[in-house]
Amino acid sequence: MPRHTIPLNGRTTRHTKFTQDEVEALLQKGFRFAIYHPAGDEFRLSLPLQTIEDRAHGTLTIEQG
Repeated sequence: MPRHTIPLNGRTTRHTKFTQDEVEALLQKGFRFAIYHPAGDEFRLSLPLQTIEDRAHGTLTIEQG
């Protein structure tokens, strides 16, 4: 199961927008994308997906089953 943690930076689990560097890191870890359009800056991870928001540490952990 791929797992990756990114800085929260004001994002929420409902509206997660990734930077290009984050997308590259997710791809390298084996995450699958339902939408992958780098030219349009549009990315959506495939389900099943779990996100864990840690406000104390300011991180968002993403796990894909």
